[in-house]
Amino acid sequence: MATAYYYLDVTDFFDIDYWSLSEKEQNELGHECYTEAIRWYKASIAHGIGMGIGNLYSILSMGKYDIPVDEKSLRELKAMGMECNDGFIELVMAGELEGDAPDEALKMYQKALSNGEKDAYYYMGRMYTYGGVMPLDFVEAWVLFDKGIKSESMAAECHEQLGKIFYYGGDGMAVNYKRAVKHFSASCEECEWAAVMLGTCYLKGQGVKCDYTRARKLFEAYPDNIMSAIGLGEIYAYGLDAIVDIPQAMKYWDLYPEDEDIIENCKNFQKTVSGWKQIKPHPEYDRRGIKKYLTGKNIEQIILLTIAVFLLIVGVYIIRRASVLYH
Repeated sequence: MATAYYYLDVTDFFDIDYWSLSEKEQNELGHECYTEAIRWYKASIAHGIGMGIGNLYSILSMGKYDIPVDEKSLRELKAMGMECNDGFIELVMAGELEGDAPDEALKMYQKALSNGEKDAYYYMGRMYTYGGVMPLDFVEAWVLFDKGIKSESMAAECHEQLGKIFYYGGDGMAVNYKRAVKHFSASCEECEWAAVMLGTCYLKGQGVKCDYTRARKLFEAYPDNIMSAIGLGEIYAYGLDAIVDIPQAMKYWDLYPEDEDIIENCKNFQKTVSGWKQIKPHPEYDRRGIKKYLTGKNIEQIILLTIAVFLLIVGVYIIRRASVLYH
């Protein structure tokens, strides 16, 4: 019963479409369901069934659906969870240990893993990569993330982290944009950063052919992300997706006016009485613009022009040759 309320499965029983409700109605329904879940979880724990400790901890720690955070109950649940080897509580404790005692945190993650919490693969792997509390070890991180993917536990997050490793490289790991694209593609539907980085790869032609339309659609899913703002600005400002709209580009760039990439981009444009205009070329995109022209709709015209020039040259040669023979 508690779990049915926790996952809002009871909405199916009462034939309620959660996603069709307004935000206020969703909150009210969630509050009602979580309140019932708390009641049933506490009853089950009181009767010696500890399976709901992790879910009850989640409810009382999130502050979701206007359920207040209960620090006293959280401390009690952590103590109970550790006593009965609850894997989720062990993950929580490991996370708290990372900063001050990373070695102890690793042991706790291993303990959680032995108690069925496969999410531990992701958290351990993260400790060895960018911003982690352990010395960089991308090989170890790779092994752990790969195990997480195979266990189908936090697989999207593991793919995202591997994409990051291959995109930036370091610690003896070479940059490999193709592999980065592979991992970003596998996680882009669930992870914002992966989606935005995949858009960046399509924009820059890193590990994949340039596809400005694909890049634009990925960025537009997260328009407030700084990488999306930079990318969308460049697409509109330089007309990379066939539409030049400098004012629209400036709206995106104005979201992060202090970003170095945006500052450099803005140097290429000037606002005049008649509107915005480009005053400097962008070497990278101008080069791609030529490629786009050569591989776009004008290719037929170019072929016909080439044939015409060839025939003209041949015609001139024949006439001159005939003239020499005649004389």
